[in-house]
This record gives sequence, C-alpha cells and structure tokens, in this order.
Amino acid sequence: SLLLCSTTCCVHAFTPNAFPTAQPFLPTPPQQSYPPPPQANVNPLQQQQQQQQPSATSTLERLPNAEADRAFRYAISLESAGLPRTAHAAYHEAATLFQCFLDSTEFSHVTNLGNTDETEDHENLHKYLVYSCLRLAFLSQDALSDPKAALRLYKEAAILDTSQPSAEAYDGIGTATEASLGDLQEAVAAYETALHILEQEQEILRNNSV
Repeated sequence: SLLLCSTTCCVHAFTPNAFPTAQPFLPTPPQQSYPPPPQANVNPLQQQQQQQQPSATSTLERLPNAEADRAFRYAISLESAGLPRTAHAAYHEAATLFQCFLDSTEFSHVTNLGNTDETEDHENLHKYLVYSCLRLAFLSQDALSDPKAALRLYKEAAILDTSQPSAEAYDGIGTATEASLGDLQEAVAAYETALHILEQEQEILRNNSV
C-alpha cells in the first residue's frame, strides 16, 4: 500500500486510481534539469545506453535517503527496469510526501531537502515534486491507459511549475485532452503554449551562445 500522509492538505492532488494491466515499456524522460537516476541495479547494457544519451539532469545534487527521497529514487529505478505500475505507485508516494512537506511542518522528516532556509534547497525540492508529477502523468497515459488521470496530473505539473513553465506539461495536456476525447480547442491551446515555451528556450540558448 502507498504511504500517504494523514492530513488532507496534499492528498487531493495525487489521489491514486485503479490501474489496468499494462505491458512493460521504456519511457522517454523529460528534457529538463531534474534529478539523475540512481546507478544501482543497472545492467551493463542499460548503463552503456544511458551513458550514450546526453543528460540534462547532471546539474542537481543527488537526493539524500529520507523517506520521500528513497521513494523517488526507487520510482526512477523501477521505471528504468520497465515496471510502470510499480513505478507509478512509488512516484505517487514520493509526490504525496513532497507535497505534504510543503504544506505542513508535521512532515519535516520525510525529506532532507528544503529543511534549511536556503533558497536553492527549496527550489530543488519543488523540481523533484514537478518531475514526479510529470512522470505520474506520463505513466498514467502511456502505460496505464488512463488519459483522464494524465490530464489532471499534467495540469497539476503546469500549475506547480509556474516559475519555469514546462513545454512537456503543456504538450502532455494536449495529448491527454485528445486521448480522453476532451475539448480539441483546449488541446490546440496547450500545444501552442508548449511551442511558445520551446521557442523562448531556443531564443535564450541562442543569446547565451553569442
């Protein structure tokens, strides 16, 4: 069973659903500066493939081993191993605990991030929460065939990531809206937002390379 906090302050955003059986798959990680996957339990072939792929996650410190942090590491390891249902449950546990930490001082023990007044620690914790939400959405749609849950989670990620909007979140909103037979105008608007964010990022990269 999932480890859920006893308060109601954070459960609404990450309520688990009933999941249909899904075949194992190898997910495509989002291209943003988020935590690196753990190196344990990776066979040589997988490790070689990971080393050949450019990583956008190497700028963050590795997570410590508190409760939410362990769940986060475990989720990434399970997803890499092609176990989407179990990975979904672990991401759900991590996201719930991260959110509880942000909402209540009663959960200061669940993570070693954000326990100081340093802005960088809180920003990193927020990124881990957004990343967990994005992976939950991805797994809900692509592995568990639940586009409605994916749509809710992608929207949650977009709300959480207001300081640095994610093109992946809005692209996910578009695809999940289409898959759930939702409003196509809403899907188009989400795709346009995703393209606008990508254009802004490319412009920043061009300016920095000058």
